[in-house]
Amino acid sequence: MNTKLILDGSSGADDISGYYEFENNPQSENPPEGILYSANGGPDTILGIPYPGYYAPMDRSKRLKQLLFSRDKWSLEDIKLVSTDVTSLTQPLNAKIIMAVLANEPILSSSNVHREAAQLLNNWSGSHLLRDTTPTIYYKLLSHIFEMAMIDELGEKNYNTLVNTHLVKNAYSNFLANNDSPWWDNLATKDKKETRLDIFKEAYSKTIAELQASSGDLTNWSWGGVHTLEHAHPMGKMEPFDKIFNVGPFPVKGGIETINNAGFALNTSGKYSVSYGPAMRIIIDMKNVDEGVSVLPTGQSGHLRSPHYDDQAILFNVGMFRPMLMNKIVIEKTSTTILTLKSIK
Repeated sequence: MNTKLILDGSSGADDISGYYEFENNPQSENPPEGILYSANGGPDTILGIPYPGYYAPMDRSKRLKQLLFSRDKWSLEDIKLVSTDVTSLTQPLNAKIIMAVLANEPILSSSNVHREAAQLLNNWSGSHLLRDTTPTIYYKLLSHIFEMAMIDELGEKNYNTLVNTHLVKNAYSNFLANNDSPWWDNLATKDKKETRLDIFKEAYSKTIAELQASSGDLTNWSWGGVHTLEHAHPMGKMEPFDKIFNVGPFPVKGGIETINNAGFALNTSGKYSVSYGPAMRIIIDMKNVDEGVSVLPTGQSGHLRSPHYDDQAILFNVGMFRPMLMNKIVIEKTSTTILTLKSIK
């Protein structure tokens, strides 16, 4: 059964044919390599059959595997770096697909900026640090490509719904590499059939022109200038309450499906507000639980006037941690206030 699409309930062909036995559920128990990891990606095939489902791309899983299998001994500081890693293995491959199609096109050498941007995309390591400029170019270019290819078929509302799903994120590479995809043709131009090359050239031209218009010189195209994180409170949906209740916005490292998953909706505006990411970070050495560390996106209290409303926001944003108090004696010794809950009779 294809669980990703609307099914035909009238023919019976899409009816459930049965259920997998419980023991065939995807599982991993005491693997020989001694490492368990998951990042919402699809499970390995069971009985030689892929299990359908709405899974996140395997980007984070691949990066986790690369890092975790790189050594045998780990310190707390090492694991902190893994949990806040912002290098993608997949997005640079997509950038290279685009650049390979454009390799012989005059657009890449039409100015110093066009040449420098192309070099950055070709040589990108996948880093999404605040000072990096390549993600700023890449995501604007990618957004233009998808919008130009799909919005004529889907309309703006349906396009914005589809393009930011896991379904499309899983298809980035295959889509960009498919020269024969019918999506490339713009249905609005009846006298012309657009090609992948046409779309890539126009998208690249628009990307460079718009970044120059909004940010000037290429050295100003930093990822931290366009990629921001704001923790929105329900009361902060309207001005001026956003200035009172919301926490942020902050420039933030990370990107779509990096381990530090600071994801956002693809768009051609060049501004990328984070719309999803980790709800918390926790690192525990099971031999020494009392020394565990954690951090929350904002704070421990939901009360605006509490000092703990947003006192972890900066720590979370820059990839730092705080002690996760687990020892009763230490908690009692270091506590400054006591919350007493009384029953109402």
